[in-house]
Amino acid sequence: MKIIILKDKIGKCTPIIPNDVLKLTQNKIQVSFQRGIGDFCGFNDNEYIKNGATLIKKINKKTLSQFDIICSFNLLKTKYYKMVNKNQLIWSYGYLVNNTRELFKMVKWGINTVSCESINKNGVYEYLEPIEKIKGVYAPILAANLLVRNNKVGRGKLLPKINELTSPTEIMIINYSYAAYYAIKSCIALGANITFLECNNDLCKIIQDDKSIKELLNTTKATLKIDTLSFDNLNKYVKNTNVLIVTNQLPTTKTTQILNTQQINNMRKGGVFINLSSDTGFASWTEQKPNNDKKISTSFNNINIVSIENITNLFPYETSLITSKLNANHFINMSKCENIKKIICSIKEIKAGIITYKNCITNLDIAKSLHLQYINIDKLL
Repeated sequence: MKIIILKDKIGKCTPIIPNDVLKLTQNKIQVSFQRGIGDFCGFNDNEYIKNGATLIKKINKKTLSQFDIICSFNLLKTKYYKMVNKNQLIWSYGYLVNNTRELFKMVKWGINTVSCESINKNGVYEYLEPIEKIKGVYAPILAANLLVRNNKVGRGKLLPKINELTSPTEIMIINYSYAAYYAIKSCIALGANITFLECNNDLCKIIQDDKSIKELLNTTKATLKIDTLSFDNLNKYVKNTNVLIVTNQLPTTKTTQILNTQQINNMRKGGVFINLSSDTGFASWTEQKPNNDKKISTSFNNINIVSIENITNLFPYETSLITSKLNANHFINMSKCENIKKIICSIKEIKAGIITYKNCITNLDIAKSLHLQYINIDKLL
């Protein structure tokens, strides 16, 4: 099997680090790469070459046609998609439910696409979970930074409670997800009071019965209130909220714009609204465009608004280590198959991660979210 690692549109993370290149080459997988693929993460070209990879100086249609897997971290530049043929597999994080232009191009051009975040192995989204953990752990750190008064909008409040004379920070977290779970734990560890809203009772029970959360609550004396996600409850709780965090459970469904402008406006002034599901869309009418690593927040009526798309760009080194290990394991397993069709037929988690195949959308959740036609991949195979 032959793999080429290309830069993507954003270009801060690498899908394969040099140490994992060595694992691939030891398993008789040929690896080539584009110049500077690991620069932002602290890996230089010589490290890739020393571990058996080949530097490709010029990328064109003839060059790309030699490879079975075309791998990048995020979505590729459009010019590369035009060079791909129907016997190859594109491999990257895609979040295509929120990138409809790219999705339509892939369908039109007959590109076979794996979106890593949608790979489900034994009920676990193995690529999504660590990225969501980064979001959940980082959210209270980011909120704490934006609450301070040296920020023009900040309330001047420390997120952790200091003593009995100070009030705890009131944080509302909406929708169950990996990110929500880790955000709840991180916020409780800092001594904040949490209100968690979710419309699915079974998902509420997961949070309610979690042993590690119970232990944290006992240690910090913070509180966790769980209630049904509804319009009335949003209006009820948002008035006392310092920090509001919204998440989305599935990477293949569009984020629901659940919060209106008035609800954000009713938050405590100097508060923070964080959308941790920006990769799949906006959660509030106050969001105009995603923030980035250069401008983390915008403001709306004395409320900090944060909608970070591609949060991985803030932590490229750690993200690359996590993703590279997963990619290498999959590629080694895939190398035992004769061709792309055999890979899809014989490895069920890869089949689950296929978003487009033979000019069709093959992911049911994405098709439903965008009201588009869905074709079961088994029919196409």
